[in-house]
Amino acid sequence: MRLSRSKSGVLLTLMLLTLAAALPATAAAQFPNPLFTWAGSADPGMAHFGGRYYVSSTGNDGGGAGRLKSSPDRRNWSRAGYVFPEGAIPEWISIDPKDGRRRIGGPQIYFLESIKKYVAYFSARAANTEKRCIGRAVSFDPYNFTNEGLGANPAASPLECRNDATYSLIDASLFRDPRDNQRYLLYKRDFDDGQGTQDDIVIRRVGPDGRSNLGPPTQLVVAERGTWEGFSVEAPTMIARNGRYYLFYSGANYARDSYAVGVAVSSIESNRPDSKLVKYPGNPILKGEGNNTFCGVGHQDVTDVPGDGPLLFYHAYLGGTDAKGDCLGTERFLMMDVLHWDQPGGSPRVGNFWPRVHNGTPSGNGTGGTPEGAPFPVPPAGGGAPPAGGPGPAPAPGPSPPPSGTTPPATKPSGLRVGTVRLSGRRTLRFRLRSAVAGTARVTVLRGRRTVARSRPIRISERRRALSVRLNRRLAPGRRYTVRVVVTRGGRRVGSDSARLRVRR
Repeated sequence: MRLSRSKSGVLLTLMLLTLAAALPATAAAQFPNPLFTWAGSADPGMAHFGGRYYVSSTGNDGGGAGRLKSSPDRRNWSRAGYVFPEGAIPEWISIDPKDGRRRIGGPQIYFLESIKKYVAYFSARAANTEKRCIGRAVSFDPYNFTNEGLGANPAASPLECRNDATYSLIDASLFRDPRDNQRYLLYKRDFDDGQGTQDDIVIRRVGPDGRSNLGPPTQLVVAERGTWEGFSVEAPTMIARNGRYYLFYSGANYARDSYAVGVAVSSIESNRPDSKLVKYPGNPILKGEGNNTFCGVGHQDVTDVPGDGPLLFYHAYLGGTDAKGDCLGTERFLMMDVLHWDQPGGSPRVGNFWPRVHNGTPSGNGTGGTPEGAPFPVPPAGGGAPPAGGPGPAPAPGPSPPPSGTTPPATKPSGLRVGTVRLSGRRTLRFRLRSAVAGTARVTVLRGRRTVARSRPIRISERRRALSVRLNRRLAPGRRYTVRVVVTRGGRRVGSDSARLRVRR
């Protein structure tokens, strides 16, 4: 059927309107970039829990290691505590002699349904070798983590370290294969063996807990001198799309304008996440080179939240470069752009299209961003229950959870009932629980409305019927107290109960 010009024009308009309506809201959005400038976000790790975005970053600002910020909409951001508050940073990490602080690098946070905990991976310089190792920590909340590595004492050990110290391990990330739910740990091997060995990115299989080692590492990509990568490839992020496995990575020196983002994909001959990958011949897909606004563009992370489309988060210095190509800025800020899967240049071996980011450089002009919001409510490590407005229950897993992790389940309210409470030695409370709920329990002792003693947090399960905690202060004899038990999970209060206690003279 042939259409007249007027009819064909109407049809074309309708088709365009239909296509625009089908696109994600982010596809046409203009991002301020950087998203905020009131605090840096070097080596950002992005996660989405309970309807909120959380970004973790490298360093220690004196309040803790791995500063966290949170946002409900990717535009309005506020501080949200730390991966490790000061005083809870693992002691296997070396102390920087310049300021006496322990630092972590590139933290990434996931929720693992198999253990019903949040898991953080990070790198840090080990005190015994001064080489960087991969660390792992767990929590019932997306903050205030507790170290849990491998070894005789998991609380005081890294997850993986090189005993011979010929290279460092950094930039760990987790990937879940949607085909069989197998989990993989990816990281960079940063060589320093005196033989000019090129840095590479490797992957290895891990157990459902993201901790147990199920096999040796397999090389995915290696840095190629004489190309844009130079001596370094780092910051691996893997996703599954269109039946292929895509690895996003950064290359070159992070403090120079040559730092950029590249991508590689699995081939049809060996279409597995732990196979040698094929690099995109048009790499890099995102760079700041030649840009007078942004420099050192990279260390990306990919999120694919339903309704928001695949988003690329990364960092950049502001202020351009000097004559040598070194970045003039001193702080790296959080950036964001949409991933478009429409870049031609593929082949039957690797597929027809590659991802594209904006026009190959960051969007925005370096002057955007929103003011700092009020601090997001986060309870102190070992403190009481989270205040109202905390992270809240995490959403139930959808039909297509992000391949890099697992969406947290919904938190179901349940009853915690405290039976008898007895005091032993003036500082130890022993409980009988009539019913319990899984989570982190915190005990507070009150006299009237005044708190007189607290306990450290303790993890309990639904089967637990006995509870023993040590208070931070002695209870005076001959007085009556109210003992309150609060259980939280995923940042939300899931159970609480109180009991009376009379201390004999």
